[in-house]
Amino acid sequence: SLAISTFIATLFITMLVTNYITFVNEKKILFNNLQNEQEKILAVLSSSMIMPLLVNEQKIANQIVHTITINNNIVEITIKKFEKVFVHQYFPKRAIGKILTQKQHITLDNKTIGEITLRVSTNRIEKTIFLYLKENLKLFLFQLITTIPLIMIFYYYKVSKPVQKLLTLSNDIKNENFSRSYEWKYEDELNQIGKSFEETKSIIFQLIITDSLTGIYNRFMLEKSLNEILKESTQTNKTFSTTFFDVDDFKKINDSYGYEKGDKLLQALTIFVTANIDKNDIFGRWSAEEFLIIHPNKLIEEAYSISKNLQESINNKTLIPALHITCSFG
Repeated sequence: SLAISTFIATLFITMLVTNYITFVNEKKILFNNLQNEQEKILAVLSSSMIMPLLVNEQKIANQIVHTITINNNIVEITIKKFEKVFVHQYFPKRAIGKILTQKQHITLDNKTIGEITLRVSTNRIEKTIFLYLKENLKLFLFQLITTIPLIMIFYYYKVSKPVQKLLTLSNDIKNENFSRSYEWKYEDELNQIGKSFEETKSIIFQLIITDSLTGIYNRFMLEKSLNEILKESTQTNKTFSTTFFDVDDFKKINDSYGYEKGDKLLQALTIFVTANIDKNDIFGRWSAEEFLIIHPNKLIEEAYSISKNLQESINNKTLIPALHITCSFG
């Protein structure tokens, strides 16, 4: 009886200490991982903020900030354009417990054009870990032996698996892999963070690949698509062609009719071209009035025929009232 009692007591103390150490270590890992997650999100945000800062698009910047602040851990986020505050959000009720402050410069051509400052509260994570430990201690007190497997399963689904998914999600964002998504079916803190990251990733992806004026792909996505197609072509010998075109004398159009008219012209042009190319073709804006069409699995003769038809159609069509344009294709 004494041996059994000693064994049970030893087992209880061992499991209790082990569990406590595990939670302490997991807490450190969790805090470190969340801090790293924020740093990686900041890095992605800094690249996606370049265009809004350059064209002074506060609306797009606010959309990003709105999505980020869904995460209840965020106390304050500030985006500066040079030394002037561009976007700022502060939530004083969230400023409880330890506050982590992280900063990320926004650079273009090795020059700093802005800065993102993110202040995050660890209070909710601390409460989650404390409550989790408390519940597991209750389980140890009532059913030490029979509840060990349940504890391990609970731990896996509530902490380990969500943290691993958060790490994988972070690596996906870092590596610009936006094709994969994860299921966050629980309502605990980590799953809420995961859902917030998924929503943020989706918005960031759209901002990264989309031209804000025309709604088609931007240069980043065109270069990414070209690299992927070139790699595939090298490995499989598949053919592809490209068509490059621009609006003739576009600067004169802006000078004569104004930038608003020029913007409407580019929007009408992209709508027309999109409607007159294959669905498999990749169409995007390369620069101000320059556009690129990537034709997967098409020979140069097919691309030439498409570009010739497009050029004739555009040159013989009035895309917006009182303004006729021509385009040069190559």
